[in-house]
Amino acid sequence: MKNPYEVLGVSKNASKDEIKSAFRKMAHKYHPDKVDGDEKKFKEINEAYQTLSDDGKRAQFDNFGSAGNRGGFDFSGFNSNWSGQGTHFDFGDIDIGDIFGSAFNFGGGGKRRRGHDMVLEMEISLRDAIYGAKKTVKINRTKNCHDCNGTGARPDTKMVTCRVCGGSGRSQQTMMGVFSIMQECRECHGAGQTPDEECKTCRGSGIINGNEEIEVDIHPGTKSASTLKFSEYGEAVRDGKSGNLFIKFNVQNDPSFTRSGDNLHTKHRVGLDDVLCGGMEKIKNLQGEELEFKIPAGTQYGEEIKISGHGVPRRGDLFVKIVFDIPKLSEKDRGKLKDLF
Repeated sequence: MKNPYEVLGVSKNASKDEIKSAFRKMAHKYHPDKVDGDEKKFKEINEAYQTLSDDGKRAQFDNFGSAGNRGGFDFSGFNSNWSGQGTHFDFGDIDIGDIFGSAFNFGGGGKRRRGHDMVLEMEISLRDAIYGAKKTVKINRTKNCHDCNGTGARPDTKMVTCRVCGGSGRSQQTMMGVFSIMQECRECHGAGQTPDEECKTCRGSGIINGNEEIEVDIHPGTKSASTLKFSEYGEAVRDGKSGNLFIKFNVQNDPSFTRSGDNLHTKHRVGLDDVLCGGMEKIKNLQGEELEFKIPAGTQYGEEIKISGHGVPRRGDLFVKIVFDIPKLSEKDRGKLKDLF
């Protein structure tokens, strides 16, 4: 017998909780039904856990280097659909559904099947993100067959009891040749019934693949990486609920405007006489509307002037950064300027 402490990777004074946690982690990793699983390693892990989780066996190993019962472990008292065949596995108070739920579809509790979610990335302009818009997009997804309404049966024909599970919706499968489990029937997908005659459109699958157009309502103030959920517009599954569709927005950069929270920022170039003497200027906002604003005399380079209410609707403002060029003057003009100052 291998050293159970080394097998589980725990110290000799490890607590029961530490031992249980180590077993749970390694059982997940080496379960034979997984791609990188290892049946031999899995049995070693179970044997080590049986030794260290039992006070008597643990004490026997600590004192004599052996816990006895090398031929297998007791399954008695384990209330489940598992039945020992050959080597037995006793997992004590550890929830098998928790460890192997994803592999064996344990813990379903009659839950309805659900299709996969879909994520679609959508590029939108800064203008649409700020002021909102409605867009129509085309998606490709699986959905319930329109001829049989997802049953898989040809219209006007009946459903019959599944020949594999006898109508229970679950069938028994032997794993690794050592134990058996009850899981969802692969023939009827847990419905307990199959079509007497298959639908010609979907060939009995109950689902078809196709394109579909949906209207996307982009709300004012939408930000990059924000998502919009469309319930049951994801992938469909037979006898189950469709997944959800998530639209993820990516806001494109604008050549003239940038965003900061709910506010917009832009630059406006003026003449030197405008900032020295002041005056009225015109600029177009993000929507293309012409706005008039005042530049106070003595405005400094880079100073921002606020135009209220032209950022995100009802929340933000537009800030105009004033920029200007310093003209190159002739010697005569420089003299006049010196005289002026």
